[in-house]
Amino acid sequence: MSRGVFFFPCVFLPLITRRARSCVCPCAHSGTQHEEYLFRDYLTNIIRTHDPTTPLFLNYNPKLIHYPLQAPQEYQDKFAHIETPNRLVYAAMVNFLDDQLKNVTGELKAAGLWDNTLMILTSDNGGFVRAFLSLLL
Repeated sequence: MSRGVFFFPCVFLPLITRRARSCVCPCAHSGTQHEEYLFRDYLTNIIRTHDPTTPLFLNYNPKLIHYPLQAPQEYQDKFAHIETPNRLVYAAMVNFLDDQLKNVTGELKAAGLWDNTLMILTSDNGGFVRAFLSLLL
């Protein structure tokens, strides 16, 4: 891999996020943190230490908006008005992803890289919300 090229493979980190039947992020109870915070910190470090005279390719593949439906509590608290638990957590996950992208763009701007950056956002079908499935049956 050449200098200035960083890939973020979709890696499952079982100590940071793991499947749970509830919508509560297990990291809140295990003394760890949500993996997206780790990715944010890693991206931030790459951007801050990158030589702006050389090209930089970042590939960030967040697993937010997919099962398991988990989001940090502070994001869930923003959507307490949503009564359906899955939808509440899903909205929190989308907001969490928005903030992660805001953090990356802010770092690129602070490093003077934003004006020469092409950001491409793609998506798959997103997360599966069980409450929706019951409407189809």
